[in-house]
Order: sequence, then structure tokens, then C-alpha cells
Amino acid sequence: MLFLFSMTFSISIAVGILLANIEIIAYSSKYYRGEFSSLGVYSEFERRGISNSELDEYATRIILFLRGMGELPEGLLNQDEEAHMEDVRALFSLSRRVLILSGMIAAISVSTIILISGQDACFEIARSLRKASTIFLVILILGSAALMHPSGFEMAFIGFHRIFFPRGNWTFPEGSIITSLFPERFFQRAALRITLMSALEMAVFVLISPRMCHIFRRRKRRKL
Repeated sequence: MLFLFSMTFSISIAVGILLANIEIIAYSSKYYRGEFSSLGVYSEFERRGISNSELDEYATRIILFLRGMGELPEGLLNQDEEAHMEDVRALFSLSRRVLILSGMIAAISVSTIILISGQDACFEIARSLRKASTIFLVILILGSAALMHPSGFEMAFIGFHRIFFPRGNWTFPEGSIITSLFPERFFQRAALRITLMSALEMAVFVLISPRMCHIFRRRKRRKL
């Protein structure tokens, strides 16, 4: 029973970190501007008569739309593209609910561990957190290596869309507004950054989890 709650806590933390990093990237105007510049998106839209500042405004409104706080820029996307973005917003809404649920599960699990283990709770949590973090770290490192390769990313990209967009409304002709605004490299680089951020955080947990209980007890003794 204790092992089950410990692993549930650790997995919830890992899932929460991954989803939180997805939101950090997906909702960052600064990240969009950097990618638009390095991927030539600004230049592409300048040829279409849209200035950099106008494109930044469109990106901001798209971010707000994905967060459920506004509507898509009027006249930018066609009907099929807007329908796909509606599906994307629904997926982000689901991700947000899963993130909240992960936090609740982690809180319930750690409270139960404390009730069961008492003074040994910290060490039990640290052990399970280190095991889960190590497993997720290996998965994320392998995932990052796969995403760096174009064919590896393409397989992941297609598989992801087939699972989460079963209606098949996620393919658009080359040169369309949505593919010009968000080229495939945009998603590859975003996915790689998210996995690397998450891997770094998992590595921190692997390193500090064996020591955190000793540090906590030392501080507690000093206060006493």
C-alpha cells in the first residue's frame, strides 16, 4: 500500500512537470517571437503584407485563444484551420485539467504516506521520487534523441495527431497560413525544448532526493 501511494505521488509529480513545461512553452509570446525570427516566419509574412508587429499581435491572440481567454484573429485563418485550432484549444483545456488532477493526486498521496509512515515518510517519498525520476529521465533522454532526428520527430508528430485528432483535420497544404505560421520545425524545436527542460528537472530530483530528508531534519533540529 505504501509503495503504491509513493509511486502514485512520484508519477503525478513527473506528469505535472511535463504538462507544466508544455504550457510554459505554448503560452510564451517571447518563445514565439524567437522562433518566428529564427525560422523565417517574419520574412514569409512580410511578403504577404503582414508586418512583424501585426504577426506578434496575431500570436498573442492565438495564445489567449488557446488559454480560453479570447477568440482567434478575424480573417487570418480559413474555416478548416479555425476548426483545427478549436480542437487544439480543447486539447489544452484537457491538459490543464490533467495538470490540476495530478497536483491533487500528489497532495492526497503524500498526505496518505505521512499518515502511514509518520517520521519515515520523508525517506519513503524520497526513495520513490528518485526511482520514478530516474525512469522518466531515461525516457526523456531517449525521447530527446529521437526528436533530434527528422524521421523520429515525423513519426512522433504523425502518431500524436492521429491519436489526439482522430477526425483527421490536421493536414494542410504547404504554403497555407497555418503551416507558414507554425512550420513543422516550430513543433520539433518546441517538443525538444520541453523534453530537455523536463529531463533537467528530473535530473535535479534524482540528485537532491537522497539528501532532502537529511537537510530537512537538520533544519528541524536547529529550530528546536
